[in-house]
Amino acid sequence: MTAPAPGVGDPLPSFSVVADEVRLFCYSALTWNPHRIHYDAPYAVEREGYPGLVVHGPFMSGLLLRGAQQWVAGRGRITGARSRSSVPAFSGESLTFVGEVTGVDGDLAELSVRLLRSDGAAACEGTVHVRLTCPSSSTPGSTPCTPPSGR
Repeated sequence: MTAPAPGVGDPLPSFSVVADEVRLFCYSALTWNPHRIHYDAPYAVEREGYPGLVVHGPFMSGLLLRGAQQWVAGRGRITGARSRSSVPAFSGESLTFVGEVTGVDGDLAELSVRLLRSDGAAACEGTVHVRLTCPSSSTPGSTPCTPPSGR
């Protein structure tokens, strides 16, 4: 039995994350990023003029990959991704992942993914490429998924 093939326009499940001060500090430590705009709120506001701590671009890109991986979930693997930060996001903001399938060619799918701020602006957006396989995709050489009959 094969998993149903995705169709162009199919939505990806959304989720939201609040980029709070602790999360931003931990991400700075994890990535060895010493720029104070990501973990020192008084510096970011008083010296740099931001409304709060600035959310890291790579942090937002990671959330895009998380959303794509949750959609793939055992039926394939991510083979490539590109993203870019569009507008800044700041601590305390809710960031919502949204995405959709924008292309399907056999066992390959292309996903358009975005991370939206609470005002609806896309803070980060990108494209993710996926190779789909049947649910037993962890087995090397597994069979690509095919569309169900009649579709």
